[in-house]
Amino acid sequence: MDEVPERFVPDTTRGELIEAEQLARYWWSAGIAEGRRVLDAGCGLGHGTNLLAASGAVETVGVDSAAAVLEAAVGGAAEGARFVTAGIHDMPFEDGSFDLIVCFEVLERLDRAQEAITELARVLSPGGVLAISWPNRDASVPGGPNNVAGLYSEELEKVLAGHFPYTAVRQQQNLIASAVLEGGVGASLAVEPIARAELAQVVSATDDGAPYSIVLASRQPLPSIPVRMVATGLAEVRRWLELYQKQQDLLMAQKALFEEQRTTGAELDELHVQLRRSEEEVGRLVDLVESERALYADRVAEVTSSLSWRVTVPLRRVKRLLAR
Repeated sequence: MDEVPERFVPDTTRGELIEAEQLARYWWSAGIAEGRRVLDAGCGLGHGTNLLAASGAVETVGVDSAAAVLEAAVGGAAEGARFVTAGIHDMPFEDGSFDLIVCFEVLERLDRAQEAITELARVLSPGGVLAISWPNRDASVPGGPNNVAGLYSEELEKVLAGHFPYTAVRQQQNLIASAVLEGGVGASLAVEPIARAELAQVVSATDDGAPYSIVLASRQPLPSIPVRMVATGLAEVRRWLELYQKQQDLLMAQKALFEEQRTTGAELDELHVQLRRSEEEVGRLVDLVESERALYADRVAEVTSSLSWRVTVPLRRVKRLLAR
């Protein structure tokens, strides 16, 4: 598993936002899966494939290029779900084999995304629906997987428009919810709806703030898909707050260090100024000494070359002899 491309692993993300995001996409698209032949293109471990199969699909196929991943998926396959190892660019299916194709968080990882879309269009039936999701460039969480294809929003819509006369974009929003529930309400990957639950929204959701977009495409008018929401716990929110606080503490420590370094730098600058002044004073002193030395040498030369000095040489010699 460590040697294959990144895949969503439900057991490692239980109760986290990423789990709710993944399940919400599949549960939403499962709203039109009943009675259809369904393809999950880029199915990974097959959690979404199983959800689609349990939603009344007459046939559900999961496709992934990583054989090691599909071996694990087969072990947990739901009734009516089967898995095929293949790349999305070249799938072993006849034209028009599926009435609903979902391709979630896949195209942005491909370096030939447009070819993949052409292949998805080929295996989609004339009245079928294609649902593709991708992370929005300006709202995705930092640190996510590298996006190779660069097909975002308008670019992706233009590519799909070349194959399908009907397209529509939906924004996947992440919300924090508070609910009053009966005791014993549990959670499972089956995504069981809470009976008689209603949703009210107290904040406005803007398209540019949505982390993901889902585009629907078809050769026929698009069906209406009901709104569905998957709720998760606040554990991840608390973890983000803890990480935020740690980041703030780190930033404050860095600020203190920078202030200390700036103070030290100012002191060093002052010492450099004083050193330059001392060097200049030493230089002037050296010049003065050299000047005095040259003046003294000239004076000595002037005296020793005079007539009186030469005439009195014998007298100075006699004086030195008597001094002994």
